[in-house]
Amino acid sequence: MTRNWRQAATAVVVLAGCVSGRISAQTAVPSGNVAESWESIHLSGQKAGYMHSLTDRVESGGKAVLHTKFTIVLATKRFDDPIQMRVDVHAFELPSGLLYAIDSRINMSGMAQRTRGVLDDDDKFQLTVETPGKTQSQTIAWSDDIVGPYAQERSLHDKPDRKST
Repeated sequence: MTRNWRQAATAVVVLAGCVSGRISAQTAVPSGNVAESWESIHLSGQKAGYMHSLTDRVESGGKAVLHTKFTIVLATKRFDDPIQMRVDVHAFELPSGLLYAIDSRINMSGMAQRTRGVLDDDDKFQLTVETPGKTQSQTIAWSDDIVGPYAQERSLHDKPDRKST
């Protein structure tokens, strides 16, 4: 796997883990809107952007699944140059928490990257990364312990890290 693939896969996983909504613990998938949060992002004491996440229940192939959409918008300066970044992620997970599809778009100061992935019938994740003028595809081994953002948040709520409280 090349360095770019590792960076793209890491970015997708890190971004999926960035969702920080306030979610109550639930074992069944409720209908409709499950959770929503707005977060303010500050860098060096200055507001630099925001994050919005929304998790809802949707039907896919006759099954109930959880869809989490989160958007991160940042605006800052590097030296004297303004930098703008927008990240839009759609993550789909089963009620068990298993992440089975993701669609991420990152736009940083006009440069766009799209990363899409879906779990196939052989428990392999088919990942595609599109950058200007280039598309790469990769098959990645997948396991049941790779969960979506809602399951991550629910796990943190159910078993908070005692060191940080």
